[in-house]
Amino acid sequence: MKKTFAYRVGNHAAFKADMLTAIAKSLPPALQGLRTRSDDDCSIALCDAVAVLADNLSFYQERLAAESYLNTAIDLRSVRELAALIGYRPAPGVAASTWVAFTIEEPPDTADRSRELTVPARTRMQSVPESGERPQVFETDAAIDARPEWNALQPRLTQPYPPRSTSIDLYFEDATLNIKPGDVLLLVGDDPKRHPGDQLWKTAVIKTVDPHPTLGSTHVTWLDPLGADTPTRNTRAFVFRQRAAIFGHNAPDWSGQPDTYKASYFGFEVPDQLTLGDRVEWPHFNIYAPDTTRPKNSDGRVVLPTADDVADAMEEAVRAVMAAQSKEVAAAVIQAIGSVGQSIQQTLTGFAASLGELIAAGEELGKAVEELWNNTLGAVFKAIQDAGKALDDMVNAIKHFHI
Repeated sequence: MKKTFAYRVGNHAAFKADMLTAIAKSLPPALQGLRTRSDDDCSIALCDAVAVLADNLSFYQERLAAESYLNTAIDLRSVRELAALIGYRPAPGVAASTWVAFTIEEPPDTADRSRELTVPARTRMQSVPESGERPQVFETDAAIDARPEWNALQPRLTQPYPPRSTSIDLYFEDATLNIKPGDVLLLVGDDPKRHPGDQLWKTAVIKTVDPHPTLGSTHVTWLDPLGADTPTRNTRAFVFRQRAAIFGHNAPDWSGQPDTYKASYFGFEVPDQLTLGDRVEWPHFNIYAPDTTRPKNSDGRVVLPTADDVADAMEEAVRAVMAAQSKEVAAAVIQAIGSVGQSIQQTLTGFAASLGELIAAGEELGKAVEELWNNTLGAVFKAIQDAGKALDDMVNAIKHFHI
């Protein structure tokens, strides 16, 4: 609704009344005889005509002022000229337009499926009218290339989104990753290395797991943001499902053990030999880690483990256990030696009996060999000797005959 405002100085009645009042207040000498106010009088008719002229002038003056503002202008040309002051040009009137989707039928198996179908420009179509309405006819304004596989184009629903320093969640492809809350997530990337041999990585303990089978993805969250040095280039994710406890994780609390136990563990005779440090923590209790920001206990040193360190620690642990359980071990060893001694004694007794039987059997074997020699082998050996002498005599005879 257009607004209006009053810009006229007067109208026909006001102008005529003002002129008649002026005649009555200060009559010129020539009009002193004018006493009539009748409209058919020539003088009054002239005043009426001047009032009509003033009324017309004031009307058009008001309309001119109204057309100078967008809120009050009613003439289309005035609106266009006012809009042109800021560079606006109304677009020309056009026909109605809309978007049209074409569905292409699948070609037969014998046809060339690689060919494109072109919908030419100015292809006519019409709308489906409602009851009592007429169909609206439309035409395509350009040629369209169409294929059957383009009937239902699937838009891209996801895009790669690497983790950031403020990330507390990630989406993984595949909804069957078998990730569970409490698993440890390791993120490793190919970001520029700060030092030779370094590689950016971050870990997070998974809080929630929300698979989306329809989207083929899994949404996981954790509590704290990843923070600085988060890998963002070619990031790879690994999940640690198996857990292993460190050696000694189930050891009793050292501070809760009595001093007699601690002294026995160290091999001391009396608990008074324990120092304050001996009473606080297990002896040789070190945590080895390659993280240079983690100091060892309270002395501020960083422990980098070596093979010798590990061997020494294991040797000390074994010695401590053996010292703490020396009495039980000694009793067990003595009992084991006693049982082994009985076994050895039984074995030696059986061995002596077997050896006596073997000696007796050897004596019998010697007698049998002597009888075999006297009865058989001696005669055979003598016959062999006689045959050898006969052979020597034959050889000598042959040599003599040849000469």
